[in-house]
Amino acid sequence: MISIPFFSNASAGARIPGPSGYPLLGNALELSSHASRGKTHEYFEKLGQEYGQSFLLSMAGNLLVVSSDKDLIHRALTDTTNFHRNELFDMVVKGIAEFALFTLPSGEVWKRHRKYLQPAFGPVHLRHAGEATTSEMAILMDYWSSKCDEGGSTTVDIFQEFTALTLDVIGQIAFSHHFKASESYHNGVDSEGHDIMQDIAALVQERFNTVPITWKFSGLGSNSPRVTAIRKYVDQLFEEILAAKKLQTANGETKLAKDKDVLDRLLDTDEDDNDKFSKAEIVGEVLGFFLAGHETSANTMTFMAYELSRNPEIQAKLKAEIKQVLHKNAGVVTVEHLNEFPYLDRVMKETQRLHSIIPIIGRAALHDIEHNGFLIPAKTVVLCNIRGMHLNESYWTDPTAFNPDRWNEPIEANAFAPFGSGPMNCIGQKMAVIELKLAMIHLLSRFTLRYIDQELDFITSTTYGLKRGLSMELCMDT
Repeated sequence: MISIPFFSNASAGARIPGPSGYPLLGNALELSSHASRGKTHEYFEKLGQEYGQSFLLSMAGNLLVVSSDKDLIHRALTDTTNFHRNELFDMVVKGIAEFALFTLPSGEVWKRHRKYLQPAFGPVHLRHAGEATTSEMAILMDYWSSKCDEGGSTTVDIFQEFTALTLDVIGQIAFSHHFKASESYHNGVDSEGHDIMQDIAALVQERFNTVPITWKFSGLGSNSPRVTAIRKYVDQLFEEILAAKKLQTANGETKLAKDKDVLDRLLDTDEDDNDKFSKAEIVGEVLGFFLAGHETSANTMTFMAYELSRNPEIQAKLKAEIKQVLHKNAGVVTVEHLNEFPYLDRVMKETQRLHSIIPIIGRAALHDIEHNGFLIPAKTVVLCNIRGMHLNESYWTDPTAFNPDRWNEPIEANAFAPFGSGPMNCIGQKMAVIELKLAMIHLLSRFTLRYIDQELDFITSTTYGLKRGLSMELCMDT
């Protein structure tokens, strides 16, 4: 995510190199220009080549340090004495999901939410995620097979397919709801939740790219028609789901612990009135679960398919591993089998390194901090350039090459952080890995991916991805 801090301290960090800017505005115009086109990653890459791993930007008199230095990134994400997540991230979801774990500022509210969400990502729920992924993939593959021509192939937009898939899976995990997004996409009709999720993501990014004081006048304010429409849809959806759950309880339909979804876990706080979650907290967390896990998973799956289709020898090696393990287990694969796919794990990590879905993570300095001879003044926002670190020649040999075998050897300590690091790392990372691996295992067990020449547009919005999707030929294996 790209954040623009608004505080005054611009002269104190002059020792950190960086581009000159306009009087008063600093570098705001150039950064905003790149951000509005989804090209912030290109801007940071250019400045990194010119000024080094860490550089300073001035935003209308305010400081922003962008860094791909693994040691500074690790320090910013793990040293809670000197760094924290400030209110800026919470501000950009105001009026939509104000209690989402991944935007809550550091503090007691965040700790309480993390505590009650953690059980929803335990072993029982991870198996549930695996079962949901497997069942949705079975439906998806049968559909693809039915669309294959006489030559045994069909062309799809693999990004749109994975976007619908992840929405369907997350709907089941979050509150046992079937969005039927894949079915809607294939029938050419609007999905129940897909459009609203896209609009929320776009709104959040637009807020990141503009000064908060202008939101009210640019349709981004909490009371704007756009935000009001989003909130109305979300509130109505949750009222329906909560009513259904209350009816089940009234009818004596008590869920076992293994069958509880994320929403059930949040509602469990009702049992202790002193620690009860408000409706706003519950809605915010479940919606935050969608925002954090929907597009991120779809983009990672898309980039893995992209790299496999462009590297047929790697795809063949992975398909051979999948075939061997499936044969060994009578064609069945569950969460418990995933440690039997070491090459898949290397392919996944290399995809996450080369295509950093969350390219930037922000933290603010609580005090004046010295790092490598540079002063980072208190209240400065440090943008941890995860993408820059993952492509840093100081840490990776031939960093732009897709080479899963690099993971056969130990990597530089703290140079890989696809899910962040420290106490605020991604709470759902194990679930995301399960979803990704099972989806690719099922896909590659029946199809070979073939790349189609096309013009691709890589963009940075709330995540890093492909603006116009990715056409892919799926060829049925004989």
